[in-house]
Amino acid sequence: MHTTNKYPIKLPNDCSQKEFKRALEFVKKVKEIDEKGNHRGIFLRYTTAMKLYYSGSLSEVDLKNRITTIFKNCDVLLDAFDRFLEDSNSSSRQKEVFVDPKNVKRIKEFLKSLRRDCEELCGVLIEAFVRFKEHNDVQILKDDVDLMLRDYPRLKEEFRMILLDHGLIQDEKRDEMTRGEEDELFKDDMYFHAIESAIKFAVAEDNEKPEVGVYGAIRRFYKQRRRKLPRGIMKDPKLGVRRILPNLQRKYNELLKNRTKSLEKVRKVNESLVVFDWVR
Repeated sequence: MHTTNKYPIKLPNDCSQKEFKRALEFVKKVKEIDEKGNHRGIFLRYTTAMKLYYSGSLSEVDLKNRITTIFKNCDVLLDAFDRFLEDSNSSSRQKEVFVDPKNVKRIKEFLKSLRRDCEELCGVLIEAFVRFKEHNDVQILKDDVDLMLRDYPRLKEEFRMILLDHGLIQDEKRDEMTRGEEDELFKDDMYFHAIESAIKFAVAEDNEKPEVGVYGAIRRFYKQRRRKLPRGIMKDPKLGVRRILPNLQRKYNELLKNRTKSLEKVRKVNESLVVFDWVR
């Protein structure tokens, strides 16, 4: 993997020096904006989202939606991220596929076992790969082969491991954290920063327009209590936040208390995603 101690962003092993520098520059920009205080927390949320994407836990569509939410108040980063992702995808399409010799040996052993145990299924396997070339959906391929090998559990598991070795599927037995838990942590982190913005907005004496997160904090507060938004509250958000300020402060303190534990859990998940190995 390729990382630096200061900017622990991990990129695929076949990333070029040029791509690495481009990614590093973007990460520096995110870090600098995060440290200015106007967009606190975006660096950790961005790195978490990217690690989940490279691990396969997030699709490209999910990643774009999540990044749009994280950078919603910073058009500069949104535009830069779109360019970065487009360049990365373009470079990835130009790369040659490299297969680890150990994986080649494993595939050969699998085919030998298949021929020995059930030679008549070799043709069915070839047909499954022909269909895969047309639909290009790994999950359909896996389902086809699972059905084909339903009476051969050892071969079925071996084929699953081959797909896993090549990074074509994710380990279903991953025990660090479920995707649901990851999403909940992400939502709590977003809510934490929304409440933080709302509290600052409420105590400020100026009449500046509130950040987007302030409205989100108000809506979520009433939604959690299954109450309708009071009439006119969005027209005077400062008054609206001040009405519920004690409750928001209590929720903020509660999230703050659990925040260290939650972020440590997120970091453990990130470290468990074996998608990087950079030493440059």
